Amino acid sequence: MPPLKVCSGCSAEKPLSDFPSDKSKSDGRHSRCKECHKKRYRTLDRAVINARFTPWSREQRRSNKKLAVEFMGGKCSRCGIVGPAVIYDFHHIDPTTKKANVGRLMSNSFANIKIELEKCSMVCFNCHRIINQEAFI
Repeated sequence: MPPLKVCSGCSAEKPLSDFPSDKSKSDGRHSRCKECHKKRYRTLDRAVINARFTPWSREQRRSNKKLAVEFMGGKCSRCGIVGPAVIYDFHHIDPTTKKANVGRLMSNSFANIKIELEKCSMVCFNCHRIINQEAFI
């Protein structure tokens, strides 16, 4: 019998395959089944969603990025450059331990972000491109 999950929309117990993928969740699936997910987002007006969530979300992401930069030492671990938070990327030292892209976690709680940051080094965007290029040479 396939693993089951309860949909937060219709409260029905359904197989995991009935839920859209979501790498940020512990089980890798959304909390709403595909049917409820479609119904919810068809009825919501995109302009209303953007107006309601974007200002808070944008500020939350900026705030968490600043906290992450402070947590990681405030400078590039490769070249030592110090600058505004926007110039830094978080490079997973061991890609096999990566659960999520740190940038996508910035709207989560900082406690969740910190778990992923502990698997990373903080580098400026130039050094990050060089590191990733060197991996293919």
